[in-house]
Amino acid sequence: MAAVNEAIQIFRKLTAGENVAFQGEVFKTAGAKFNFKTKNKILVYVGAQGPKMLEMAVKSATVFLLMRVTQATSVSQLRWR
Repeated sequence: MAAVNEAIQIFRKLTAGENVAFQGEVFKTAGAKFNFKTKNKILVYVGAQGPKMLEMAVKSATVFLLMRVTQATSVSQLRWR
């Protein structure tokens, strides 16, 4: 879960045209930058199924995909923020 969250953070900064210096649990970058500019905001899709991953996807992604919803992980149990 940390890897997906960090990747989204880095990706959003890169697509905003920023030089990215990032020190996370999983990823570390020093001055990363795209060699091109994006004309439009790039959507971030995240597929998730467990309750923690679903909550992170709702908070971080532009679009989230429910991979599998069970009684233990029902849509009604998500905290929409």
